[in-house]
Amino acid sequence: MPVFSAEISFSGGVINQKDEVLFAVDTSVPAQLPYRTLFKKNLSTGQMEQLTFFPEQMELLSGGTILQIRNRFGTVRYDSVSKQFTTINAFPAFVSGSTPHHGVLEKTAASPDGHWIATLSPVSPSRGKLILSDVSGTNSKELSASAGRGTLPVSWSPDSSVLLYEDSGSLYYTRPDSFFSGSELPGNFRIIGAGSIDSVSWYGSSRFLYASGNSVYRVHVPELFTYSLYRPLISVGDLAGKLPESFNPREDKLCASPDGNSVLFVSGLRCVYFFPLYGDDYFAGNGSVPCLLLPGNTAEVFPFWTERGKPAVFVRTVEAGKSLLKGWILSGTSGAGVFIPVVVPAEARQVVLSPDGNYAAFIGESGVSVYSVSSWTEVASYVSSAVSAVWIDGNSLYVGGTGTVSRWNFKTGASEIVTISSVNGYGWDEQGVLPVAFVSANADSSQTSGRFRCTGGMKWELAAGSRAGAPVSTNSRYRLYLDTFGGIYSNMLFVRSIQGDGGTKPIVSFSTDGKGFVGGAGGENGKTASVALVFDAQEESDGLPFVLSALNEYGIKATFFINGEFIRRHPEAVCDIVDSGHQTASMFFTPWNLSDPGFKIDSDFIRRGLARNEDDFHNVTGKELSLLWHAPYYVLSPEIAEGGKSAGYEYVKGDIFVPDWVTAEMSPSLPGLYKGADLIIEDIMKKIKPGDIIPVRIGKTPDGTRSDYLYDRIKVLLNALTEAGYSVVTVSELM
Repeated sequence: MPVFSAEISFSGGVINQKDEVLFAVDTSVPAQLPYRTLFKKNLSTGQMEQLTFFPEQMELLSGGTILQIRNRFGTVRYDSVSKQFTTINAFPAFVSGSTPHHGVLEKTAASPDGHWIATLSPVSPSRGKLILSDVSGTNSKELSASAGRGTLPVSWSPDSSVLLYEDSGSLYYTRPDSFFSGSELPGNFRIIGAGSIDSVSWYGSSRFLYASGNSVYRVHVPELFTYSLYRPLISVGDLAGKLPESFNPREDKLCASPDGNSVLFVSGLRCVYFFPLYGDDYFAGNGSVPCLLLPGNTAEVFPFWTERGKPAVFVRTVEAGKSLLKGWILSGTSGAGVFIPVVVPAEARQVVLSPDGNYAAFIGESGVSVYSVSSWTEVASYVSSAVSAVWIDGNSLYVGGTGTVSRWNFKTGASEIVTISSVNGYGWDEQGVLPVAFVSANADSSQTSGRFRCTGGMKWELAAGSRAGAPVSTNSRYRLYLDTFGGIYSNMLFVRSIQGDGGTKPIVSFSTDGKGFVGGAGGENGKTASVALVFDAQEESDGLPFVLSALNEYGIKATFFINGEFIRRHPEAVCDIVDSGHQTASMFFTPWNLSDPGFKIDSDFIRRGLARNEDDFHNVTGKELSLLWHAPYYVLSPEIAEGGKSAGYEYVKGDIFVPDWVTAEMSPSLPGLYKGADLIIEDIMKKIKPGDIIPVRIGKTPDGTRSDYLYDRIKVLLNALTEAGYSVVTVSELM
């Protein structure tokens, strides 16, 4: 992955005698492989076309006949019947003057029939509006005024008639046809109950399971209208069964079997239960049920069911700085079954189940591997670095690669190039008429694997015999040149007229309304300013796997302050931090609050405590701590400062107050300090300035409760920093 440094820059332009310019825009943003997009602009008419389209996100519409491809330059749709591309004006497009987005793209969710699409429109660093629209973008309405960014809390019914969505801790439903016809009931009549989108799971065409407390309810869509009218009098659905513990909407997941008679219950990031639903178990419990104890370094969990009703569980972990996908399937039946591991391709990043449930596609930098779920063995592979993939049917997939987007029939081995994703080089053909591009199938673009010729409308054909003419940056009317540029892009391609009154203009127009990235953190000559995120590992390791996964995804090396108690409790986690290449610093040998008047603190005590932490760390990792430290809770006094200095350490203070440790129980005595993670992110982004150090706590607070933790939303914070023009570095790099 690229380093954490959001940058969009221009490559040199080549011009023909028809005043058409080919130019490329290089994109290097967090959590995304770098790519080069090719554009063509007619200087006489001002018309600009996007010739290649990198598949940051792909999804199928209209029953699988339309492929939608999204990236930060816009959205296009490919009709597999007419084989034509259409630019979707409902999404901001670079060719129409919009500034490319510098953060991670928000997710979208199209209805299975392709008629409707749910999106999230950002309104602040951490929040956005949840919008439902038809796929043309002609009609759109707001479902929620404030949804958390980085997620899309919606779930479509398999028959596309109903959309379930989350708003402010409650679940609602809407019928798109009624929603846009004006006959929809008000929101207070469409509420299902408290919970998150992970509290529900569809089975069949119009039924879903809903978890509330330790109960699971079976809900039939036609009954929702009756329930809406009589909600004060009746409960939603029928009791399907009881869970072994109360369902936590913020941490747990429910995944229904195809027949709705069993569930996979994911309890946090620690346990997955296969749980048959027997209704009321007042007299007779369910007996023993298979349980999978997940690895402690689990960052994310992905449960699903095959068509034959067999459950599978995949998790993402980070080991030695590398993201790994691991998987298990249930072998045996019900109480006698056990979860057994399955082989997963070494570089796989995602797994996607085929529509018929018979195959699983593993997507990674080495390509796409298709496995039969009956044996969990590979049956076919597509060797080309893959970014994304979507199933068309039980035989074929669209594979979004670093070089091309292709349609691949894994059973016959036939593949067809849909368009080009990214180019290595480009130019006009020898006649100066058609664009020619050189494309690599490798993630690092180190080798050119194909020469293609554009025949119009983002359609390309392999043209091994075509040769590009000599690159020309001037003709009798215009001259092209690159120069530095402030704020929006790191540089700019300029067009200078050499006829008439002359004049110089940038190759593209751009918005200056502040909605896009404007280099607010510094922006001088397109350079980003730096801040440091520091992670305080004091006692517990909750959230650490997710944080390490996010840092790995964004290409960041951060600074971890490690307490001696954390070293003693979680030695393997400490080694994982070190093996991931992060800077490690000291947080003393004990988590005790050094401002406690019950003990006398002097310089010698501090010096000896730091030395003990050094030894404990070295005994576990074989490495040395850096000479940076801070006391637990960032307590500082003259004695503490002198003790650290005499030991050779430099004390590090957080520049922004981050109350991610304040619990609901503390709220009465600390009025105004208890805030949810998203509100904390909003406060950080209001206060931050170049050179700041932002502390983030690892682990749940030992005493008291919180609705969520900042580490749960670390990707949202990283994305907010990106959009504001900051890069994240270690404390040593910042000093």
